[in-house]
Amino acid sequence: MERLVHDLEFSQVEMQVLDGLKSGNEALKKIHDVLSVDEVERILEETREGVDKQREIDELLSGALTEEDEEAVEVELDQLIQSTVTLPEVPREEPEGEESEEVTPSQDKSLVRERRTEKVALEAA
Repeated sequence: MERLVHDLEFSQVEMQVLDGLKSGNEALKKIHDVLSVDEVERILEETREGVDKQREIDELLSGALTEEDEEAVEVELDQLIQSTVTLPEVPREEPEGEESEEVTPSQDKSLVRERRTEKVALEAA
């Protein structure tokens, strides 16, 4: 008797599983009617493009250069290095009437420090 009850309960569970499969198949058919394979491929491609665009925006915001940008910067740097600007010659002689005062390296450093610490008063508006 227990075996018969168990078999009946198992049959009911099997019926519920089959009903679930049937409902699932009907839902899939409805989805397939709405979406074609081409539609799904289009959606996936749009998603990939969106992700790529977001990565590019993230890189721009983070200050990272793409490989193309980095190569362009390298080429521009090489061009700048190769195109040397010729500066005019600096006179080596002292102008007449002025006496040159030799500045030692230690004096030169102290002059630089003085200029850095020199305070400038600004007129208030």
